[in-house]
Amino acid sequence: MPRPLYHLAFLFADGVRAVRTHLALAVMTGLTIAVTLLLLGLFTAVYHHLERVAERLHGELGMVVFLADDCAPAQRDALLGWLRHRPEVAAVTQTSKEEAAATFTKRHPESAALLALLEENPLPASLEVHLDGALTAAATASLAHEVEGFAGVDAVRYGEQWLASLLGLSRWLRGGGASAGALLALATLFIVSNQVALSIYARREEIDIMRLIGATNRFIRTPFYLEGALTGLFGGGVAALLLAATHRLVGPLLATPGGGLLAGSLDLVSFGIRQVAVLAGGGALLGMVGCWASIGHFMKR
Repeated sequence: MPRPLYHLAFLFADGVRAVRTHLALAVMTGLTIAVTLLLLGLFTAVYHHLERVAERLHGELGMVVFLADDCAPAQRDALLGWLRHRPEVAAVTQTSKEEAAATFTKRHPESAALLALLEENPLPASLEVHLDGALTAAATASLAHEVEGFAGVDAVRYGEQWLASLLGLSRWLRGGGASAGALLALATLFIVSNQVALSIYARREEIDIMRLIGATNRFIRTPFYLEGALTGLFGGGVAALLLAATHRLVGPLLATPGGGLLAGSLDLVSFGIRQVAVLAGGGALLGMVGCWASIGHFMKR
């Protein structure tokens, strides 16, 4: 075996031996890393799914332009022509005051008599704007503001308050997830550094002998970095299994017609090798950073 490979195999075996020596602590540390990565993964998934739901529903809601009672036919036609030439508008449907009253009577027959008592029809004429499904919520808001500037327009509704609440919730989840993740990561680094410190303390005489015979700091540190990386890989693997199980259990429920507002928003196929690699790499990185903090303190002595 070539000398570099022999050294690498020796260092790897030394790192595995360190994990086995403090197996219970390594498992506890790995599970802590798993919880950290699991919560970060769940926060990230929910945030992206809420944004996806908002983008999907704003296209389904469309836009309704209510015309003022004194809106002239020329003003209405000018707005119609402008809307139909917009690339983000798929179609425009006109509804007159009479058609609005007929629709109201059909949907609310119990209130038809009340509407008949009024001298004038209070329901406005409107234009129902069907938007391109790829249009973002921000672009929809921009289009609505432009429409509000036309003469003869009384109001424009596109579910802005509901969408703003949903997007606000997703932003809160992003901020809350980042804050919680940062705190959990710090706690995890503290636990990992304590695990490595315990391993260093148990092998302090061996390390002193290695120094006396000329071992470099890199040679001494590498097994501990491997110990942290292996512990982190274990935590990342557990987190990946738990997230995959969550996708498999929750996804079919949301894919059914009774899945509610979030139906169809979870993409189970998206959880694959890439996500597993990210979780495993994140766990290994947390483990190595925790080792670095502990080893750096010891090597200064």
